[in-house]
Amino acid sequence: MQHTYQSSEPDVSVGPGTTPPNKRKAYFVGSGIASLAGAAFLIRDGLIPGEGIHIFEELKVTGGSLDGAGSADKGYFIHGGRMIEVNDFPMN
Repeated sequence: MQHTYQSSEPDVSVGPGTTPPNKRKAYFVGSGIASLAGAAFLIRDGLIPGEGIHIFEELKVTGGSLDGAGSADKGYFIHGGRMIEVNDFPMN
């Protein structure tokens, strides 16, 4: 297995005509796990401040399919039925 070296220093290029990271904006459609993770990586690795990241969500609940709720006292609930099953894609 080949491994590559990854620096802990962010690699942000700012050259002529390039918007500085603190002025950049990002937009995500949907607040699922991919958008939330993407926003977190832009903050950590892209040095984009949270104020520059916008997530649009149609519903009142964030998280997409990871819309679990609850508490340690009463227990947790997560909706099911969203998993892709082999029958969802019939092989013809």
